[in-house]
Amino acid sequence: MTMTQYKYSNPLYFILFLLLLPALALYFVFCFTIPLIKINKIKNQKGIKFWTIKDKIHADYLFESIHFIDTFPTDKKYISVGWGDRKIFLETKSWGELRIEDFIKAFFGLNGTVLRVDYFDELPPNKQIKEFEVENLDDIKKHIKKSHTNNLIKKQENFYQIGDYYESKLQYNCIMTCNNWINIGLRKSFCSNRIWCPISYWL
Repeated sequence: MTMTQYKYSNPLYFILFLLLLPALALYFVFCFTIPLIKINKIKNQKGIKFWTIKDKIHADYLFESIHFIDTFPTDKKYISVGWGDRKIFLETKSWGELRIEDFIKAFFGLNGTVLRVDYFDELPPNKQIKEFEVENLDDIKKHIKKSHTNNLIKKQENFYQIGDYYESKLQYNCIMTCNNWINIGLRKSFCSNRIWCPISYWL
């Protein structure tokens, strides 16, 4: 995203954003270098297939819903599971509508977080999809379970995004991003060996 894509309502946040630009530039250098550090080995596994789906900003898991029928019941064939900043997930129509103050608050972990679950009959279009295969989904299921409460959030008029949302116990910030949350689950199941994955580019 370029700076011009961010909308803002408070000029003080725009000034703060400009002051932070050198630090943000350094941060994005780290985003493209630290993920090159590898840790545990990736296992070649056979068994259950699942996917990650992503755009240029955000990534989700995608599973066949039968594997989560007890947790997220649905008659759809697939479910996607993602995690992220509460305000951005629920109150932002699109990435182009993201305000500077929302970006700054998310960057420094000043907002709450949610787990989002969406449902599909077919693989979502207009997304980059990557396939994985594991012996079982136990590690990823534990990762997802630890990331939310069972409290389903009641939809409000200013909630723009589709899907179901659950209160989350985790804190979003520039280190623990939505994409690194995906990476942690992949790493626990030996599908990834990146030490840190803050942006969807690496997934």
